[in-house]
Amino acid sequence: MQPKKLSNGSWQVRYRDLEKKQRARNFEKKKDAEDFIIQLKHELRSGIYVDSRDAEATLESFWEEFFALKQEKKPSTKYDYQSMWKVHLQPKWGKTAVGRIKQDAFDIWILGLGLSASRTNKIHLLASMILDKAVRDGNLRSNPIKNATGQRQKSNLPKIQKREIGMVHTLDELVRIAKCAGRFEDYILFLGLCGVRWGEFAALQVQDLDLEKGTVFVHQSVSEISGKLIFTDSTKTHEDRTIYLMDFLRQKAPSWVEGKQPTDPLFASPEGKVLRNSNFTRRTYQPAMIAAGVIKKRVHDLRWTMISISASEGIEQNLVREQVGHSKAYMTAAYTKVFEKDRHIGLEKLNNAVYEVHKKCTPDGLQGLDLVENYANTASVSGESEVEPFESKVRQEDYESAALTG
Repeated sequence: MQPKKLSNGSWQVRYRDLEKKQRARNFEKKKDAEDFIIQLKHELRSGIYVDSRDAEATLESFWEEFFALKQEKKPSTKYDYQSMWKVHLQPKWGKTAVGRIKQDAFDIWILGLGLSASRTNKIHLLASMILDKAVRDGNLRSNPIKNATGQRQKSNLPKIQKREIGMVHTLDELVRIAKCAGRFEDYILFLGLCGVRWGEFAALQVQDLDLEKGTVFVHQSVSEISGKLIFTDSTKTHEDRTIYLMDFLRQKAPSWVEGKQPTDPLFASPEGKVLRNSNFTRRTYQPAMIAAGVIKKRVHDLRWTMISISASEGIEQNLVREQVGHSKAYMTAAYTKVFEKDRHIGLEKLNNAVYEVHKKCTPDGLQGLDLVENYANTASVSGESEVEPFESKVRQEDYESAALTG
């Protein structure tokens, strides 16, 4: 591969790309053409070659196919993708060539939107996924809003505060809120003690409750999108599960199905219809929290509450994970908040253990310390260059084992 001088005095490099298509690039100087050939050979050998004309494809040219690949996602997720694209990404970046998108410019724009940290992160994620498709299609060498290790570059994005991630009620608060909810007491207790997602809760039907076994079968979900309720025949993790009711709820369960048909909602609105999160929060949950004197939290925080209360009561984590339907154990751990009372209980246990061990460490049990001092003095006077192992001098058990064995 050699540069060819053209009649107009410029230099041309002709080559075939990774798909064996004929390409040509012109340069004013021979040195620039030769440098291009060196870089080109490296990119072709390593498989990272991208023609500059391919990088001129616009971001919106990848959107339709990207979205088409997401049809198996939940309706709420697809709606969220469309909303972020139409409202934010398309107006600003839709007509922009993917090769011209730079991290700093993108970060300045997204920060200027002034949105919450959570929403900002979601828009950034969506843009990154679309750019990943451009990389897979061979229009980009690398994603401009990812770092060298392939991780999203989020150092400039606002940090999501812990209070935005999840808050929990204590067991006492949960019961007080439920008591203040009137006829909806069992609704809040079920959410706070069973840990189901709202969409799963609202989609439950009478036929999903087995009174004899004391179980509830969770196998579908419902989302509220633009005022419409959309049912899906699976849960978020696409896995059905059976929830076992504690005796406290099991005794209440017969009243949930009284006078209802098998396909009626197990927990219905006052009109007997499928519950809506927004209405339930505004009309029932928030007023109940105010009446109970509790700081307002989201309905979804009742899921965090169940997981955290279970951890506080010492219930094995895998049992909790199966009950709430987490696909991975680390998710259950991430949902677990430590109550203030448990901090004090834990410190008190540690404090008592220290006192107990400390009392057992009597002077008689610590005679080995005299040997330490005598040995050190002897070694210093004799000027020994090689110190004999301490274990051969002191046969007394170490401090902790002596204390624990009395």
